[in-house]
Amino acid sequence: MLASLLSLLALPRAAAHCPLCTLGAAAAAGGAVALGVHPAVIGIFIGAFAASMGYWIGRRVRRFMRWQVPVFVVLSWLTTVLPLRMVLFVNVPLGVFWFGDYGTLFMRTYVIDLYLVTAAVGAAIVVFAPSLSAWVSAKRGRQMPYQGMLLTFGLLLIAAVMTQVIL
Repeated sequence: MLASLLSLLALPRAAAHCPLCTLGAAAAAGGAVALGVHPAVIGIFIGAFAASMGYWIGRRVRRFMRWQVPVFVVLSWLTTVLPLRMVLFVNVPLGVFWFGDYGTLFMRTYVIDLYLVTAAVGAAIVVFAPSLSAWVSAKRGRQMPYQGMLLTFGLLLIAAVMTQVIL
């Protein structure tokens, strides 16, 4: 198994959402559980893992339908994030007290599932990181090795630290 993981490093060119990114996001989620961080932070990494896995599978399967990759990303996210919702649920109240009587749209307490929100944030980071990497490459005129992976993990780490500090 170690030899197969090391063989990934010998690849001449890494594509976005490669097995290395998928494995890294899964390892980050596992590491977060081991360190005892907030379940909402774990949601960021699980959402990123699910989206990355969907991209990877969608690009590996022979093209047989239109919008194949986005469909695989959504299906992967739903089948990875939703089953874990019962284990990692974090419900927080969001009080909106603007005007009107209590119970109206602008005077109510909403219940937010923070795990689902942060899992969506993690998936959004994975979805938009390649575009950001391309923009950085265009501005710099060149691409540094593993730029996409470093940018993705950097953004995930920033989001995770911010979430942990806020909660």
